[in-house]
Amino acid sequence: MLRANSLNAGALYVKGLCLFYQDHLDKARQHFLQVLRVDPDHSKARLAVKEVKELESTKQKGNQAFTSGKNEEALKLYRAALLICPNNKLTNAKLHANIAAVFMKLRNHEEAVKECTAAVKLDNGYIKAYARRIVCLQELDQHEEALRTRRNCTRWSTVESLNRDLETLLSNSRCLRERTITKYWVVQKQPMRMKSRKLTRKLR
Repeated sequence: MLRANSLNAGALYVKGLCLFYQDHLDKARQHFLQVLRVDPDHSKARLAVKEVKELESTKQKGNQAFTSGKNEEALKLYRAALLICPNNKLTNAKLHANIAAVFMKLRNHEEAVKECTAAVKLDNGYIKAYARRIVCLQELDQHEEALRTRRNCTRWSTVESLNRDLETLLSNSRCLRERTITKYWVVQKQPMRMKSRKLTRKLR
């Protein structure tokens, strides 16, 4: 419809919604603003612009608080952002993963795992949430569950580049237990007599 009439307010609004729910907030906002230029009385577009701006602003403030080490403020802002549009699954998945990152800084890995779980429920293709969940489970010595999470992640991810992304995220972790579980995964394919020695060896 937009090809036939690039100034069709209804079509522009629908495209804006599609972009919004695909987590393309900036592009969505631009489309909604274009709707209002064509039809200043379009109430749904006006409401959508307000919602997108609020979501972008709150999320950005949360990011700034996190970067500044203001963890409690970041938690508050990310949680507030989650309430703005509960139906935006992809954006909210990122917000849950951001909350998990805050809890990881606070060394509260139990809560971080919960947030990562919430993230992948909303977006089962979210590599970063899987990686953070694995790292947190390793910190909690829940190696079997970490292994299951890894398998769940690679089950849907058959794209080589996505698997490389996961490997990169995991390799960037400075957690000793992460390297321990890497050994653990390798050991699963070796004889039982090797397991105890491999798992208890201090990694350099």
